[in-house]
Amino acid sequence: MPANPGGRSDLQNWLSDTLEPVLGHVPEFDDDGDLPIQFDTGTVFVTVDDDDDLIEIFSPVVADIGKTDYAAFVVHALNHSYPILKFALHGKMLMLRAYLYADPPVEAHLFRCLDECRTVFQDAQEIADDVSGRLAWSPEPESSTDDDLPTLIQILVQLDAGGEVELSDEEVARICGHDREAILRYIRIVEQQMINWRNSADEALTSGDSDEAEVCLHEAEGWAKTARDLRGALRAVALG
Repeated sequence: MPANPGGRSDLQNWLSDTLEPVLGHVPEFDDDGDLPIQFDTGTVFVTVDDDDDLIEIFSPVVADIGKTDYAAFVVHALNHSYPILKFALHGKMLMLRAYLYADPPVEAHLFRCLDECRTVFQDAQEIADDVSGRLAWSPEPESSTDDDLPTLIQILVQLDAGGEVELSDEEVARICGHDREAILRYIRIVEQQMINWRNSADEALTSGDSDEAEVCLHEAEGWAKTARDLRGALRAVALG
């Protein structure tokens, strides 16, 4: 009998059951099937390729690399130091990715891969300094109003607001000009908006204003949807 008779859903369930004790909460896959795992200085995304019984892990590590020629040497050194992970340059961005065969899935292999990712992000600032770049997940200044948001984010928000057509990963990537670094920057901005609205909802609940809290949570969910769209676009551009 195949190890994953249910395909994608069975493998996602296995990931959830395996990672829950480690993460301390039930992992949640987004609408694109990505499971974000947060480290101190970055986030990796875990996804399932049910066609080939693969678990895929990917993340940007360093952006805006200045020493691109030297970065090629750094990539070679990283690939030697982390045998499970695969590092590559995409323009001025350093990406990591890994593929784990999952027929059957092996818990020890997953944990070793995530441990290597954790170590990479612990050293990410040093790597960024070495290639004259910056941490890909470094925070952006908060945007206080919609007028402060980049035009492309405002476009995505308006398209999401219609709710009539679900944008594909490729369509969102095309709207963003297939620009990896721009998409990553948009993700940070959008996720900060989501956090701001959730904080506002908490404040409203604390003050006893449940109606205002409901409005804030609705706004937060809208930003969460835009973040999921952008993560799908990042995957399409960086790994497609």
